[in-house]
Amino acid sequence: MTVLPIIKPTLSSLAEVSNMLHDGWESGTVTIGPMVRALEEEACRKTGARHAVALSSCTAGLMLIPQALGLRPGSEVIVPSFTFAATAQALLWNGLIPV
Repeated sequence: MTVLPIIKPTLSSLAEVSNMLHDGWESGTVTIGPMVRALEEEACRKTGARHAVALSSCTAGLMLIPQALGLRPGSEVIVPSFTFAATAQALLWNGLIPV
């Protein structure tokens, strides 16, 4: 099998990852805390956005997008025919109609 090198991943050293896991474990914070805050601040800095919110998954992000856009329940939203299930599920969760 031929591997097509599309991108080369950028990985931190194992020691750096181990230290981050250790710090998170010892602090008792899993979903909030200084590392998440630092990630959000870095995202703002790199993108020029005023705000950034780190979420647990792409699905959580998809669920927030209609609210951020101010879409009203009952509105129709065009979705691609070939997509991840959460694309339409996030719309349904917000009371929207995927078409």
